[in-house]
Amino acid sequence: MTFQRRTLHLSLVLALAGAALIACREEEQGRPLSFQKGVYTAQKGDQLPAATVQQMQDRAKKQQF
Repeated sequence: MTFQRRTLHLSLVLALAGAALIACREEEQGRPLSFQKGVYTAQKGDQLPAATVQQMQDRAKKQQF
């Protein structure tokens, strides 16, 4: 292989490796990659006030056919 072709191949490999590393953003690290069907594994949020829950239930009842 000539020097130019070897340099071209090396540059291409380095560019692809760099693109692969850049694609892995820090906020995407450590998140689950597989999920269990029917199991909610995230942290629970704050509980909604009773009035808000009642409003949501009333709205849902209006949407039923």
